[in-house]
Formats: sequence, C-alpha cells, structure tokens
Amino acid sequence: LDHSFVVSKYWQDAEMARVAGCTSIIIRSPRMGSGHHDFLVDDFDEAVQLILQLDKSNHTPHSLEEHFRK
Repeated sequence: LDHSFVVSKYWQDAEMARVAGCTSIIIRSPRMGSGHHDFLVDDFDEAVQLILQLDKSNHTPHSLEEHFRK
C-alpha cells in the first residue's frame, strides 16, 4: 500500500490513507478539514498530474511535496 494513492475531498479519507500507509491527495473543498494530508490540489486533474509526475520521475511521493502543498 505504500505505493498507493487515495484521492478525495474528505479529511476522513486522508486519515484512512495515513493509517493504511498510502499517500493522500486531498482536493480542496469545504469538507477537507485541517487534518493530515500528503498533498493538497485544486481539482481531480491536478491530482492525476501529480500521480503521473511521481510515477514518471520514480520519486517518492514526498519528493514533490513542496510543489503541491498550498
């Protein structure tokens, strides 16, 4: 699961991803909360681009963290 991603608008899903050892990508929304998330994006397309970038570059999810944390 450490190579898996959870993409969601809900903080509960980000917490589940953390517990499971996945990378969480939260889409900005009123329900995103202020809890843990690995990445924060504006929309689903941006989440897909992030995942593709991580896959293409063979980086760990946290290596692009500064670019996608807002």
